[in-house]
Amino acid sequence: MNQPSGSAYLDAPQPVRKPAPQAGRDVRRTSAGWLTLVGLLALSASALLGGIHLVTTNPDTFVEAANKTLDDPAVQQELEFELATAIETRLVDLDLSPIATGVGFIIADEALRLAPIILADEAFRAELETIIITAHDQILLNPSETPIDVTAMTKAVVDVIESESPQLAQMLPPDRQLYEITTDSLPDLTGPVSQLERVLLLTALATLALPLAGLIHPHFDRILAWVGRWALLAGLVAALVTITLPKVAGAATDFRAAEVATQTIVTRLLGPAALAGMIGMGFVVVASSRAKRRHQETSDYGAAQALGLNEHEGFPTAHGNQSKLPQHDPVDVSHPLTNI
Repeated sequence: MNQPSGSAYLDAPQPVRKPAPQAGRDVRRTSAGWLTLVGLLALSASALLGGIHLVTTNPDTFVEAANKTLDDPAVQQELEFELATAIETRLVDLDLSPIATGVGFIIADEALRLAPIILADEAFRAELETIIITAHDQILLNPSETPIDVTAMTKAVVDVIESESPQLAQMLPPDRQLYEITTDSLPDLTGPVSQLERVLLLTALATLALPLAGLIHPHFDRILAWVGRWALLAGLVAALVTITLPKVAGAATDFRAAEVATQTIVTRLLGPAALAGMIGMGFVVVASSRAKRRHQETSDYGAAQALGLNEHEGFPTAHGNQSKLPQHDPVDVSHPLTNI
C-alpha cells in the first residue's frame, strides 16, 4: 500500500495506459508478413526479368561480347582453327585440293596462316557485327523466314585471301559461302520475349505489397529490415553469378569463346549488385536504429511502471506568476498562542 504523501499531485490517481488489443496486433502482423513475402518474391522476379529484358533488347551487349571474344588470345586460337576449317572445306574447290597438294601447296596450312589476318580485318569485323545484330533481331524480336545473308562477310574474307594469298584465291569458286545460317538453325524466342514486358509490369506492380506491409505492420522497421536483407542477398547472388556463370558456360560448351562472351555479358551485373548491397546496408542500419530506439522506449516505460514514477497526464498547472497571500485578522501579540 502506498502511504499518502499529503501532496495533491502525488496522491492523485495515475492514469492507466491501455495497450492495443493483442488480437488486432496479431492480425496486422500476420497480414504484413504475407504481404512482405509476396512483395519480396515479386521483387526477386522483377530483378531477374529486368536483367533478362536489358540483355535481350540491347544488341550492343552481344556486339561488345563478340569484340572482346575476338580479342582474347585463347579464344583467337579456337576461332582461327574454326575459320581455317571453314575456308578449307567450304570456300576452296575440293577438286583442286589434290593438285595443290601435288605441287607442295598445303591448303590447311595456308588457311591457318590467313585466319588471324582475317579476324583482325576491320571489314570482316564490321560485317560480323552486322550479322550479330541481324541474328539478335531475328531470334529475339522480329521473327523472319529469310535466312541471314552472309555474302558481305564472305566477300570480306575473300578480299583478304586475294590480297594475302593469290595462289589460294585461284581455288575459290565465285558462288561459295563461308557459312550458311538458315532459319531452321536459329531458335525462335520472340514469343517469350514479347510476353516479358507484360510479366515484368505485373511483378513490378506486385512489389507494391512491400510499402503496404510497412503501413499495416505495428512496427514498420521490421519490414524495412527484411527488404534490406533481401537487397544484401541479391547483391551477393549477383556477384556470385558473375563469377560462376562464365565458368559453367565454358565447361558446358568446352569453348573458351563461350566463357569470355558470357563473362562480358554478366559483368554488367556488378554495378546493380553493388548498388543493391549499399541500399540493403542502409535499410538494415536504419531499421536497426529504429528498433533499438523502440526497445529503449519500452524499457524506460517498463521501469517507470515498476517504480511507480509515471506522471499524471492531467497534471494541474498554476495560473499566474504570483499567488495571493492569505488574509487574516490582526493578531494581539500580548496574548500567548494557544493553538498552532
